[in-house]
Amino acid sequence: MSAYILDITHIDTLLDYASRHNFKFQSPIDNLIYVAQDPLDQLVMLNELVKQNHLSVHYRYNHAATFPVYTELPLVHHSHLFTDMQIWGMAMCYCHQSNETSDWHRTFAHAIASELKDMASYNVLSKTDTYNGNTWSINVGTIYTMTHPSKN
Repeated sequence: MSAYILDITHIDTLLDYASRHNFKFQSPIDNLIYVAQDPLDQLVMLNELVKQNHLSVHYRYNHAATFPVYTELPLVHHSHLFTDMQIWGMAMCYCHQSNETSDWHRTFAHAIASELKDMASYNVLSKTDTYNGNTWSINVGTIYTMTHPSKN
């Protein structure tokens, strides 16, 4: 699959989801905490996500890296139209389209996208019976019970 520049609506939808769920992100660059509900912080995160996506695509195709810098937030807030699973898919897509640079794992964009994936997948799994009834911890007794079923 070819790498491509994501539409600003894609990135804005991820940030809107983060805002709706009161996310906070710590930047690995300056160790500051950015609050998704704060418009100034959201603008910083929007530009970081856009920049990394552009850097990745330009790196892949060996083009000079250029990217837009937003001074205002887009007025498109539609994350409520998407399920948690769809948001997870959007975050996965963002990661796939933005991970070409050698420093990807050290970028603020990676920290944001990883947290979005984790939270969306948690929101999906926590609504399932399998998750709620799952074993959180095991010990020798757990293994014994599984390997020696009772004959009731």
